[in-house]
Parts: sequence; C-alpha cells; structure tokens
Amino acid sequence: MSVRLKLTIFLSILFITSIGNSLFFFILEANNENKIKWVTHTNEVIYTSERLLSSLKDAETGQRGYLITLNPSYLTPYYSGKEESQIRLNELKSLTSDNPEQQERLSTIEHHISLKNAVLAHTIALAEHDRIGEAIKIVLQDRGKLFMDKIRGNINEFIHAEEILLELRKSELHKSREMMTSVIIVEVIFYSLFAILTFSFINERLFLPIKLLLSNTAKMKKGEKIDNSDDCLNDEMGMLLSSFYSMSKKVNDRERALHHRAIHDELTGLKNRATVFDEIDSAIKESILTDSKVVVFFLDLDKFKQINDSLGHDAGDIILKETASRLRSSIRSDDHVFRVGGDEFIILLRKVQKQSEINNVANNISDAFNEPITIKGSILSVQPSIGIAISPDDAKNSEELLRHSDTAMYEVKNNDSQKYKFYNRNKQKDVDEKNIDKLGIS
Repeated sequence: MSVRLKLTIFLSILFITSIGNSLFFFILEANNENKIKWVTHTNEVIYTSERLLSSLKDAETGQRGYLITLNPSYLTPYYSGKEESQIRLNELKSLTSDNPEQQERLSTIEHHISLKNAVLAHTIALAEHDRIGEAIKIVLQDRGKLFMDKIRGNINEFIHAEEILLELRKSELHKSREMMTSVIIVEVIFYSLFAILTFSFINERLFLPIKLLLSNTAKMKKGEKIDNSDDCLNDEMGMLLSSFYSMSKKVNDRERALHHRAIHDELTGLKNRATVFDEIDSAIKESILTDSKVVVFFLDLDKFKQINDSLGHDAGDIILKETASRLRSSIRSDDHVFRVGGDEFIILLRKVQKQSEINNVANNISDAFNEPITIKGSILSVQPSIGIAISPDDAKNSEELLRHSDTAMYEVKNNDSQKYKFYNRNKQKDVDEKNIDKLGIS
C-alpha cells in the first residue's frame, strides 16, 4: 500500500470522525437542553402548586378574619384568594395536560376546592345577614377544615408525584452529562492515540525522508558525510490537536451556558427560585460556624399589575429590569438577589453581624426607588413592599424564613406608612392565639 493511499485513509478517518463527533455532540446538547426544559417545567408545576395552597389559605384567613371582626376589609384577601386559586388551578391543568394521573388528581382537588369555597361563602353570607352565630357554629363543625385537610393532602400527593418526576428528570440530566463527560474523555484518548499514530506514520514515511533528502543533498554539495540521524517537527499534528481541544472547549462552554440559563431569570439576569432554598440553607449552616446571622428580604412591587395592564408587558419588563438593577446596586458585595416570579424578589444577606447592616441595606433599597421611572412618556413611581426575617431569631430553615419574610411583607402592604418591616414572632403568635380563642377552637 502506497504512502499516498495510507495518508488518504488516515485523513479520511480523521474527517469522518470529526463530523461524527460534531453531530454526536449536537444531538447530546439538544437532548440536554430538552431535559433542562423539563426540569424547569416540573419546578414550575411544584411552585404553582404551592401558590395554589397559599391562595386557599389566604381565602380562609380572610373568611376567619371577617367572621371575627365583621370588618369588610377582610373580604379582600378572601375574594383575591378565591380568584388566585382558580387561576393557579387552571395553570396546573395546562402545565400537566400531558399527565393523565395528575389531571385526575387535579379534578379531585378542584372538587374539594368547590366544596370548601361553598362552606366559606355560606358562612360569609350568614355573617352578612347578621346570623354570625350560625356562621360560627358551621366553623366549629370543622366542615371547612375537613375539606381543607383533604385539599392539602391532595396537593401534597400532587406535589410528591411531581417531586418524584423531578428527581427522575434530574437523574436523567445528570446521567446525560456524565455520558457527555465520559465521551469527551474517551474521545480525548482516542484522538491522542490517533494523533500519535498519524504523527509516527507521516513523520516516518513523509517528513523525515524529505528532510533527510534535503539535508543529505546539501551535505553532498559541500562534500560532507551523509547520515540519517536528523529529526523533524510536526506542526500539522499540533494544529489538529489544537482544533480538537478548541472544539471540546466550545462544548464545555455551551454546557455551562445551559446550566446558567437553568438557574437564572432570562429577563433580569438574576438567579431564579431554582437555587434559593439551597442557598439560604447553606447560608444558615455557614452562619452557625461563623456566629453570624442570615437575613432574607422578601420584596413585592406595589401596583405592578395595574402598571403592567395599563402600559403593557413591555413596560412591565422595563420596570422589572430596572428593579433588578437598583436592587443590585443597593446590596453588599456578598449578598444575592433572586427573582422568584412575577414582581417578587428575594434578597439574601450572609454573615450579618450588626443590626445596622440590615438597616443600611433596607434604607439603600428604599432610597434607590425614590427616583421615578419614565416609560413611554409616563413618569412612574414604583415602590417595593419589603418584609424582613432573620435566622436564627425568626427561623432556622429556608422555608420558614421565606414564609416569615413574606408575612412581614404583606404587613407592609397593609400599612402605607412603612417601607419595610421586620417579622415579629411574638406579635404573630399573639394574633394566632387571639383568632383561635375567638373562634372557640382548642
């Protein structure tokens, strides 16, 4: 077999494997992107499920507040909770339309919600017609509680099914990435051996003979002794390996970019809710070792929905981007900002040693929003309601810390004179006990 034919075979093999490698990695990337999409989708289903349960609790809280005080303002969270629960239920139906089992669970949940809402509406109607005694009697019969327990159980079962699905999809994504890593390692080894073999062949059969021929020709002209000890360099093979490693780097860069997209909000560039619980729990563990505190700010933009509805989603997007920018400029270098959905943001403060550090950040945020935003010729004043919770003072895990900061945030919304508020565990306990006593529940 001639040198030319062997060289052609080597180059043909190299060309084919390069094309095959590119196609293979393209397929793997597309597969990984699809898996990341489903992981994000499942997280959205779980989050929406939690919002559904939260809206039902808001409706129930409004009903209880109205029965206790007969204050019509408590009907606002009742009606908004009912409306939001229907919206979240419809979202879940749409998100799980390809899952018959989850659709069946949602049908059961919807049935129990209708029964629960019927009880709430009946007691409110009785109270509105000065029959509060009958309304309280119905409450004490625990019919609403029975339906709520069923709803909670159904939703927990629904979420559990999604969590199992989420773990399965995460596992598939992890295996896919492991396979990609293994393929890269195998291909690095393969191309290295192939490069060595190709270099040995070309050097021995082409470059070395030519160099030796030229060298010996020159020596012959000078009358010097001819020998075969000269070596040659292999620049061509170096270029080949450089191209391969460049291609591998691009694959790794794309994978990192996909991972970044999975945990960041596309509109604002902030981290999304995918890692917020883990990061808060990690900060709490770190605070135990450093004898410091962890602080969570829960922010919600006031009247954002009205602005979004009146000026359009483009204006809403501008406000969200500007909000993200102002929050970034208001925090310390070690703090983190998350956009967890809609107009809700979370700020995580690590290693807090003094109360003044918390106040400074809160004041920085308030000052940052004193400047109005101009959109389409409209000058808009956008203000956030801020609820603050501290670990370990208020809670020792991420879920409770977020819930308490959310509670404090809603207290700010109900009090226009405050820009931010700290969660008050003792006050909340007194309110809960007072409500229980008035309802006669032990």
